Amino acid sequence: VWTGNPNPSQLMVNGTTVIYLSVVDADDEIYLSFGISDRAPRTRYVLTNSGKLQVLSWDGGDGASEWSKLGELPKYECEHYGYCGPYGYCYYSEVAPTCECLDGFEPRSKEEWSNGRFSRGCRRTEELPCGGDGGDAVCLEMQGMQLPDKFVRVRNKTFHECAAECAGDCSCTAYAYANLGGSGSARKAATRCLVWLGELLDTQKVGPD
Repeated sequence: VWTGNPNPSQLMVNGTTVIYLSVVDADDEIYLSFGISDRAPRTRYVLTNSGKLQVLSWDGGDGASEWSKLGELPKYECEHYGYCGPYGYCYYSEVAPTCECLDGFEPRSKEEWSNGRFSRGCRRTEELPCGGDGGDAVCLEMQGMQLPDKFVRVRNKTFHECAAECAGDCSCTAYAYANLGGSGSARKAATRCLVWLGELLDTQKVGPD
């Protein structure tokens, strides 16, 4: 989910190649543009059949004449789509990335979880009641999270209206509101409120670095 803020950057991948990234936000489309530095060898991105995104550079020196790999994503197993299962998330700890359950959840199978098999994900430790006036309903704020997949965009909502949109639906499990500071176009402002109905899948927690 893109927040609407421009994200130009450059990446030095070896001594001769710089890859430039920029977001182009036109009236009728948004896309990410890639470029390389002058006199750099031919460079390409390849998505393999195993789901790896590789950056390759043509190496014609010393009679090699082959594509050499400059980088590859994802770097860790838990970065693969849905690797930690429903309500699980990939946590980038200081030791190594690993799967964790969202607060209020536990592994569906502690045995599988302890053996490094996370695909079944997590389940609630306590079922939540639904109905009534909803006065006791509280959402847990989680910062530094990559948003789960399969969101529903609700247009033209304020922050409080977005929260109410989720609180009024028993199937709503989460919501997010992008604070764009009012600097974006009307089209961007319309994408601020996102809600999730059902299981949360493919979430990651990123640290301050």
